[in-house]
Amino acid sequence: MINFMYNPSEYEEKSFQVIPEGDHRVRIAEAVEQTSSTGKQMIKFTLDVSGYSSNLWYYLVIDPTNPKMTNQKIGDFFRSFDITNPNLNEYPRYIGRVGACRVKHEEYNGEKSPKVWYFLNKTAQAKLPAWKEPVRNDQPQQSVQPMQQQFTPVTPANDPYYNTAPF
Repeated sequence: MINFMYNPSEYEEKSFQVIPEGDHRVRIAEAVEQTSSTGKQMIKFTLDVSGYSSNLWYYLVIDPTNPKMTNQKIGDFFRSFDITNPNLNEYPRYIGRVGACRVKHEEYNGEKSPKVWYFLNKTAQAKLPAWKEPVRNDQPQQSVQPMQQQFTPVTPANDPYYNTAPF
């Protein structure tokens, strides 16, 4: 027996924007050490995308059988986010760093799915617009002032149904 009572007042419908293909500024929102499906060490990075409410994920897999490729991926990542101390064990300190990546779409279950194709160096990043904070569904929106409506006061002169007689 499931011991949980659903509370619809705690449900919030969410929509996700598909990040378009191309170059985007990204910010490291979360970094978690994990084990890949092949048993290799990796760091899973959750990336905020400039101006979008959706995230990207990047899996930095450490492959000791291919040190050249692993070092290339680590170097590209560090250079993009301007990380000067190349110590992977300090990955929690990367949170908040801004870099950039090229996004490509892959098909997943019949839907377009954005993926990090590669990270951009600082020269390529200089051509991108400045960082724009993502708008989240769970963040309060700025209050909108209601439009002031113009009303004409009702007077005996402009209302044929106006009646001043007592009931």
